[in-house]
Amino acid sequence: MVSFDFGIRRHTSLGPAHPFAAWWAGPFDWLLHVRPLETLALINRMLDHGANASVIRMAAFIGTGVSQLVELDLPGIGARELAGDDRAWSWYRGTTLGPNPCISALLAIERHADAWHTANLSLESVVGCLLKDCNNLAMVGLVIGFLVRHLDEVTTELDHFLVQPTIWALEFSRMTSEHGLFHAHRDDPSIHGFDYRVAASPR
Repeated sequence: MVSFDFGIRRHTSLGPAHPFAAWWAGPFDWLLHVRPLETLALINRMLDHGANASVIRMAAFIGTGVSQLVELDLPGIGARELAGDDRAWSWYRGTTLGPNPCISALLAIERHADAWHTANLSLESVVGCLLKDCNNLAMVGLVIGFLVRHLDEVTTELDHFLVQPTIWALEFSRMTSEHGLFHAHRDDPSIHGFDYRVAASPR
């Protein structure tokens, strides 16, 4: 029987000594190497479905009915209704419940986003590529995390996001949920700007 987690088929078992999700799990890292734009579109569709299924499942569990989509104004795109909640926002951190393949895909994207920027793609261009086919909060959360890690280079790239109260609420929720957990210190020290993200988390 095929097993599904929040509407997404689970990873094949990675073994007892491995995490439930990782950047190297699944095909995402390899696909991002060879067909980055097409793979981003594929992953965004997967995130759209997983985020929507996650919200429906949680709403049914707590008996509140189906939650509404969250509307955000995305740079270069405009107002867009996005599936997800505060849990989906944090999937890229691996700190909340969610479909493990979605978390693995986001972990792989974060590494590739850094590589694309190192190869002289501007922060704005990287953000544009990530958000082009995005209809979910999970990818937007990753984008904010990416920009925070590159605060030493950011000029106006965060401004469009910072004027939206919803983003502040989602980010404060993420930081609070990581407070006191080892997840708040889970970053590989080799990741660019990980100390900015740790410094932003409450102690």
